[in-house]
Amino acid sequence: MSDSWDDIGDSFRLMRHGRLLIGLSVLIIVGYMGLVDHFGHLLAFLMAVVAPSVLIGVVAFLLDRLMKRHDRKVRARRKSGGSAASALRWRLSGNGYSVVVEGARDANIVEVTIPDVIKGVDVVEIGARAFENCGRLVAARLPRGLERISFRAFANCRSLQEVKLSARTVAIESEAFADCVSLRTIKLPKLLQTIGSRAFQGCVALEPVEIPFNVRDIARDAFPPNVKLKVYRGSAAESWAQRLGRNVHLIMYREE
Repeated sequence: MSDSWDDIGDSFRLMRHGRLLIGLSVLIIVGYMGLVDHFGHLLAFLMAVVAPSVLIGVVAFLLDRLMKRHDRKVRARRKSGGSAASALRWRLSGNGYSVVVEGARDANIVEVTIPDVIKGVDVVEIGARAFENCGRLVAARLPRGLERISFRAFANCRSLQEVKLSARTVAIESEAFADCVSLRTIKLPKLLQTIGSRAFQGCVALEPVEIPFNVRDIARDAFPPNVKLKVYRGSAAESWAQRLGRNVHLIMYREE
């Protein structure tokens, strides 16, 4: 789930607090040794009883703070996601563990922000023809966990200028952005593996596009002939360009 990344962040914060606790423990041990040296074992024994209670209390306090902070963030994301989702049509996938967005309730939508989570479930796919023919759509911001942009998902969105793809997207299917004549820039994610037939055909304003090294399957007509492409030496995209006799700019080193 998308929230797992925030859980990891909270874990790192807990580790930082853990270093503080280790420092306190060292001070207590040193203090204990000093008490033994100066005041004898009775006071040291009392210190040994009190110190663990103090440490447990500090740990419990820090954990409580982290959990409350995380809960507030989750509630805020879900509230925001619920508000954005009200403008969308969506369904649960067949397994019930992910959401497929099927389009906007208003075909005249100008901007769309698709939330990471709807009703507590990750959004992983833009469905077939979801925003096709939304002629006034200018900008689309896609969820962080999005894996697939389906057939003609944004086709013929003739005003579309800006699309922010997810870093986790692995497939852009056939005609996904076909005839988006105003689309100028698009950054393909490093995990992308498939670019389908006519995925960007008709995108006549598109500036040079860099094809990530991991892309394995590119349709012959994925990009219009006039679009300049950048490919990595030794990649499947380089082989694809050679087979088609297509001029490309070669990037010498594989991306990290």
